[in-house]
Amino acid sequence: MESCCNARCGLIAGAVIGAVVAVLGGILIPVGDIIIEETVKKESVIEPGTPAYENWVSTGASVYRQIWFFDVQNPQEVVERGVSPVLVEKGPYTYTVGYLPKANITFNANHTVSFLMPLGAIFVPRMSVGSENDTITSLNLAVAGAYTLVPKLLHTILETMIRSSNSSLFQRRTVKELLWGYQDPMLKEVVGLFSPYNGTYDGYYNIHSGKDDVSKVGIIDMWKGSKSLSFWNDAYCDMINGTTASSFPPFVDRTKPLYFFSADICRSVAALYEQTMDLKGIPVYRFGLPSSTFASPAVNPANHCYCKDVKTTKNCTIAGVLDMSSCQDDDRIHPQVFQENPSEYDVRTIQGHHGAEESQGLHHLPRRLDERVGGVGRRNGGLAQEGAGGQHPDAGHHPEDDAGLRRGRLRRLPYRVLRGPEETQQDADRLSQSKSCCGTFSY
Repeated sequence: MESCCNARCGLIAGAVIGAVVAVLGGILIPVGDIIIEETVKKESVIEPGTPAYENWVSTGASVYRQIWFFDVQNPQEVVERGVSPVLVEKGPYTYTVGYLPKANITFNANHTVSFLMPLGAIFVPRMSVGSENDTITSLNLAVAGAYTLVPKLLHTILETMIRSSNSSLFQRRTVKELLWGYQDPMLKEVVGLFSPYNGTYDGYYNIHSGKDDVSKVGIIDMWKGSKSLSFWNDAYCDMINGTTASSFPPFVDRTKPLYFFSADICRSVAALYEQTMDLKGIPVYRFGLPSSTFASPAVNPANHCYCKDVKTTKNCTIAGVLDMSSCQDDDRIHPQVFQENPSEYDVRTIQGHHGAEESQGLHHLPRRLDERVGGVGRRNGGLAQEGAGGQHPDAGHHPEDDAGLRRGRLRRLPYRVLRGPEETQQDADRLSQSKSCCGTFSY
C-alpha cells in the first residue's frame, strides 16, 4: 500500500515539475528573446561606450585591397599597326586599407554623427606576387586622356608637348608609381591611378547614430553637406541611399535589399540576399550585387542616367562602363569598368586570363553580415577604383593627330588597366565579442 502511494506521489510530483518547467520555458524563451533583442538594440547604437561605437570608429578588421595589372605585351604593334593589345594579368599586389580610425567625430543634437574617413594604404609583401618595384607596361593615361581635356584647337600644341617630353602612348612604370603617382614629364605634375590617396579624406559624412531609432544605425543622412548628389542630373541616380557599407542596422531582413553608397563610384547600389553561411560559428547572410546593377540601360532602364559617354557605350548599349569624370573634384579622367561582357569587347585583347572569373569578380560584390548585429564579417569586391581604369587609346583620343600613331588604326573601346577586389577579414576576438553579446542564432 505504501509503495503504491509512493509511486503515485512520484508520478504526480513528476507531472507537476514537468508542467512547471513547460510553463517556465514558455515564459522564459520569449522573455529571453526580448532581453537579447533589447541588448542588441542598446549595444548597436553609435555612441561612446557601446561595442558598436568601438567597432565603428576603428573597424578592428584587416581590410585588404588586391590589385591585378594588365601588362601590355605588344605596345609597339598597337601603336604602329593598330592591332589589339595583348594583355597578361600580373598580381595580386596587396595593400592594407581602411585601418585608420575615423576623424573629426562630432555628435549632433538630431542623433546624427559627422566624421571624416582618412585614406591610407600599406603594402603587404607576404600577400603579394612581387614587390612594388615590379614594372608594368601600361597605357599612358596622361597622353591618352590629354586629348579629352585639351580643346581640339590646341591639339597641335599638345602634340609638340608629347614629342618634347619623349612621352608615348604606352609606358613602363613600377607598381608603386602607377598606383600612387609619379611626376609626369609632359604634364609636369603627379599622375597616378589612386593619386592622391594617402593622407587624404573622404567626407564629411553625416550618419544616423540610431539613438532615436536603431533601424537607422549607420544610414547616411548627408555626404559633403548634401542629402543628394549633383553628378548625374537625375533625381533617381543622384540619391544617397543606405550606409557606407562598413556596417548595417541590426536585425537584417534577408528579403529586402541592402543599400549602400560608394563615394568611389559616386552612386548608391543595392545588394540582394544569396545564402546563409557560417563564419567561425556565427550564422551570417551573404548579399551580392545583381547583374542589373551595372547593366546597360537597354537591359536595366533605371541605369539610363549613369550613361554619360554615348560614343564609348555604343549609344548606352554596353554594360559596365561608368564615366566618373563628372563626379570627381579635379580635372583628371576617371573612367571605370566594373562588369564586362566578353561578347561586347574584343576578347583577343586578353590572353592567359579567365574572363568569366573576372567578370564574376567585378560585379559580384558579396557582403556577409551577422543578421542580428548587422556588422560586416567579410567584404569581397570593393568599389574603389576597381574593375578596369582607363580606356583604349582612342577613347577621347584622336590617333591621327598624335605623332607616331597610324591613322585610324585604333578603335574606341574601354581599355583594361587593372582590377582590384577588396576583402575584409574579421579577427577571432571581434567575432567572439559579437557572438557573446548578441547570440548566434538566425531568424
